[in-house]
Amino acid sequence: MSEKEFNFRIPKKFNLATDCIDKWIGNEEISKKIAIYEVGQNLKTNSISYLSLYKKINFYSNFLLREGIKKGNKVLIRMENSIDFVIFFLSIVKIGAVAIPTSILLKKRELKYIIANSKPKAAISKTLINFFNEEKVKVLKLKKINNKSSHKYLVKNKNTLANDPCYMTYTSGTTGRPKGVLHAHRSIIGREPSTKFWLNLKQEDVVFNPGKLNWTYTLGAGCLDCLRYGSTVVIYSGNHNTNNYLDIINNLKITIFMTVPGVYRQILREITADLRKIKKLKSVKNFLCAGEHLKKEIIVEWKKKLNKYIYEGLGMSEISYFISNNPMKKIVPGSCGKVQPGHNAFLVDKKYNKISNNSVGELVVEAKDPGLMIKYWRDPWETKRKFKNNLFLTGDIFKLDNRGYLWFQSRKDEIINVLGFRISPKEIEEIADSINFVDESALCIKKINNQKEITSLRVVLKKNRIKNPIKIISKMINSELAEYKRPKEIKIVSKIEKTINGKVIRLLKN
Repeated sequence: MSEKEFNFRIPKKFNLATDCIDKWIGNEEISKKIAIYEVGQNLKTNSISYLSLYKKINFYSNFLLREGIKKGNKVLIRMENSIDFVIFFLSIVKIGAVAIPTSILLKKRELKYIIANSKPKAAISKTLINFFNEEKVKVLKLKKINNKSSHKYLVKNKNTLANDPCYMTYTSGTTGRPKGVLHAHRSIIGREPSTKFWLNLKQEDVVFNPGKLNWTYTLGAGCLDCLRYGSTVVIYSGNHNTNNYLDIINNLKITIFMTVPGVYRQILREITADLRKIKKLKSVKNFLCAGEHLKKEIIVEWKKKLNKYIYEGLGMSEISYFISNNPMKKIVPGSCGKVQPGHNAFLVDKKYNKISNNSVGELVVEAKDPGLMIKYWRDPWETKRKFKNNLFLTGDIFKLDNRGYLWFQSRKDEIINVLGFRISPKEIEEIADSINFVDESALCIKKINNQKEITSLRVVLKKNRIKNPIKIISKMINSELAEYKRPKEIKIVSKIEKTINGKVIRLLKN
């Protein structure tokens, strides 16, 4: 199908889980095919076929129904990357409940807010059992799955509408508190252009995204979208290790590799130090990148070393990957590409009027886009703030050139993006400022060189002297926040640098 011929077809009745898996069971070739490989830290590999995945989803769905989970109930998932994570997610969705995938790295303080905001009926977790009990959230006992379950699904498949709530992720908010981003079953249809014109996905492809499954980049583009096409997915359950990624690509003959700019930088260092490692990447037809802006220098160096481009995609928690470079078309290094077919997205001025090419404006998406979220959960003020004139305001400022390529300029809000993780400065500053000897703090980005940036927490102390203030601040932050949110540097300063209007200058000069 060409770009001009593409348009969305959204049925009234639709279920994301059955659309991903059930339709393949009548296909003898795909039902026997490996659906998912799970690779661990030591590169030990497990796998599951489409037919076995279908049976296990039904098996787990019946377990959830027996535990009292009903359509519309929310179930929080707190699991390491695994085949079971995907099975539980699809089982929750299949019965019409709402899955809430969360990071295993989140601390009790962060989970407590998510629980209070989402009010889940149950949680799936192997740890923090006492904590969930204290929060009055039922932890499903996984050992009970094998009792009285059935491979035969007991509820009609088409029990959900395309617009029904399907899953909810939590993303950093400008207020410092995470926002619950509620998506409908139709969201996977909304990602069809991404699958066709960014991944250029085929059934014979083997797709690897080493990120965590609670992240929509990994769960959506790197897993669910691929299962929907009958491709093979690779999930990594180990700790971050660039050499492991290279071995997985080589061993499983990965054809599509997707990750964040930071990982591409690390791979470049590895293959520069040992050119023989380039051979491990020879099976890859498409290298994809998202999570944060991909610098032109990385694209140029990658092309020089491998004679292949990295194709950038742009999405966010609210709408996944609706802008990208197309592997079948010319790439312009430094630009994140063009708006994908099917999506109506463009730049506007401050009055929400569409602006012409070679101008700078805020990127907006038509509110009826099928890939767009339903709303922010229990946050009508934030939802209203982001939807104006039947448009969704992304908060990203771009320049559009005469060829239709978009060039990232900045963000309207103060969310910081590091290694694909969205970090709210206010969340970190709130903890630092609560310490009795801290007068003021500000989380900033410190540029180390052209390819590396780190988060730096600048702290102004009150007049009273304190011994080892950095150690105390670090300990407090480490106890309250997930590792990826913690600043890489804490520095005591005499004042916080601000603009004439009193706004913190977030980007520091080295």
